Amino acid sequence: MVDVLSKLIGFIIAILLLFIFPLQQSYARQADIQYLHVFKSTTEFTDAIRDMGYITPRMWLDFQDELTQLGIMMDIKMEHSAKRYDPIYDDPLKPESFHEEFLVRHEVTNTADIMQILFPHSAEPNEALTRRYTLKTGDFIQVKVTNRQQLAADVLLEWLTSSFSEWKRIDVSVGGMVRNEDY
Repeated sequence: MVDVLSKLIGFIIAILLLFIFPLQQSYARQADIQYLHVFKSTTEFTDAIRDMGYITPRMWLDFQDELTQLGIMMDIKMEHSAKRYDPIYDDPLKPESFHEEFLVRHEVTNTADIMQILFPHSAEPNEALTRRYTLKTGDFIQVKVTNRQQLAADVLLEWLTSSFSEWKRIDVSVGGMVRNEDY
């Protein structure tokens, strides 16, 4: 009986080492490649925005198409932060009451507001200038991409370890200051 039990345990360990562990490693490499693809695409998209100073519907659709090629559902969030300078006056109606100081504030525009400009409820073509979201030199743009579904590597790892932990494996955030206004 002990001999049969040791052979059974040996067989289970052999299955794990010969099939399941290499499969999990293969899925982990696939997840790494997917992460690198998302990082490259997000960096190229963000750099294009920073270099040109605007976002067009074509740029957005091309970026979404690149991410869709992975076969994973992704959440894409953009945030545009514009620095505004408001002069400080005792009485705004009297120019001589200017304190020679400015209040610096940041106006933040999120993805929903940007999408309203890129894809309005009108019949304008994608190339129309009114459908272009413009940024100024010195503004900041941030693009965040996260996956909405578990990757195969996470599913297999949870099955092997019997642990159900948080699984955000692809979480890319790229941004920076707008360097140019090319419009």
